[in-house]
Amino acid sequence: MQAMQPRTPEMSRAAPTPPGSATAATLDLSAYLGPDSSLVGTLSLAGNVRIDGSLDGELLGANLVILGPSSRVRGKIQAGSVLVLGAEVAADITVRGAIELRQGASVVGTLAAAEIHMDPDIEFSGKCDLHPTRSGSARSPGELTAPSE
Repeated sequence: MQAMQPRTPEMSRAAPTPPGSATAATLDLSAYLGPDSSLVGTLSLAGNVRIDGSLDGELLGANLVILGPSSRVRGKIQAGSVLVLGAEVAADITVRGAIELRQGASVVGTLAAAEIHMDPDIEFSGKCDLHPTRSGSARSPGELTAPSE
């Protein structure tokens, strides 16, 4: 499973991109919910998903979730990574990788991730819970040492 890399050209496109477009092909979407669509309930899937419509419920297990500028989401998201492109979100979001809130996003809820990135022009009300991975440079409090002289 590959972690989301912030601000890649494939994810930077602001316009909704349905399956079959260059961005959808690049991202290899497993599911797409268009701007005139709505879903109430639980959606469980593997792979990448883009939502440009309305979701009221739970989205579970996706590798990458992209919430397009026209999307409205209420409920809960559990995924590998989440990219919010100006969407209206009232949900708790828990990911293994990163959450990115891009310009115009309006988010209310708890964000739990290894990385959280927020553009300056977003609205956020809630709690952020950072839980960095133990691999790489992250250290547990017991591993901190004073510099040697």
